[in-house]
Amino acid sequence: MSKASGAIIAKAKAMHGASLKEADYLELVRKHSVAEVVSYLKNETNYRDILKDVRENNIHRGQLEVLLREELFQRQLALYRYADASLKDVFHVQLEEVEIELILNCVRMLISDSFAEGIADLPFFLKDYLNFSLVDLGKVRSYEELLALLAKTHYASILMKHRCQRGEELKLNYAHIEHDLMQLYYERMLASIQRQKSKKVRKQLQELATALLDFDNLTKIYRLKKYFHLSDDLVRSSLMEVQGYHSKVPLEEMIACSDEQAMRKWLHTCKYHVELQEHDYIEQGFEKIRYKEAGKLFQYSLDAYTVYSSYHLMMRQELENLIHIIEGIRYQVPCEEIEKQLIY
Repeated sequence: MSKASGAIIAKAKAMHGASLKEADYLELVRKHSVAEVVSYLKNETNYRDILKDVRENNIHRGQLEVLLREELFQRQLALYRYADASLKDVFHVQLEEVEIELILNCVRMLISDSFAEGIADLPFFLKDYLNFSLVDLGKVRSYEELLALLAKTHYASILMKHRCQRGEELKLNYAHIEHDLMQLYYERMLASIQRQKSKKVRKQLQELATALLDFDNLTKIYRLKKYFHLSDDLVRSSLMEVQGYHSKVPLEEMIACSDEQAMRKWLHTCKYHVELQEHDYIEQGFEKIRYKEAGKLFQYSLDAYTVYSSYHLMMRQELENLIHIIEGIRYQVPCEEIEKQLIY
């Protein structure tokens, strides 16, 4: 193991040791306001530095979420500083997922012709690390302007396929744009994995990436059949097909399920053994598996790339937990119900 790899693993383990514990979550879900959540995070947890200048009673929910995302990014950046070329590669691929989220958010605003809230919540802490200007993204008011902004990025060819005239953004097919961009992301992720020198590391990360792709495709099958009652052919055409991706489960079997009950039964008996309670969203079942698998890799791997990737997934889940708590408290959801949504 190189000195750099050892430093990354040691740093990641130390940071994970300071992550939120069950006791923290039990405290947080019982808070009565977002201000109380901020106060607890600020005074009792590892979020104290990012929140030190925040006035609990004056912070908007969107602003708080941006700060929490910034904390996640700063933790990644702390590991990036020790990275060699291969680890910097995965860091930049993970940033592309953020870029795609920002592009899709812009597309949603163009379709709805609503811009104010989205601009206020842009993560400007990322401005020095992205392939396009966040300031200019905030100024986009037409699909043509979005294409011009991204003309020199690898997203341009994808977005050009969905080109529309100025003033006709309502006609944009958001689902198709999201599909094509996420397919590109997974293609680049798998290519990044294949550039790793260690055969063992490639195998571990290929399996993790395959599982993530499976979860996305299975979620899409479930939602399209349950909520939109699409034909099998339309469901099949919506799935992501990425070079180097071979599903661990027979997707056609789930597509053939006749109703929601049959799909849930199939998910429980398939390779992933998805556990879903009666009122669970499909995403919850996959998030639990993702978190568990990432935890195993983090605990047992001695490879910096694998530790970094698994740590990123676990910290992303911590962020999602905090967002669930904030949203639940904001809408006065009973703490027992909020707790059911948390994964740790």
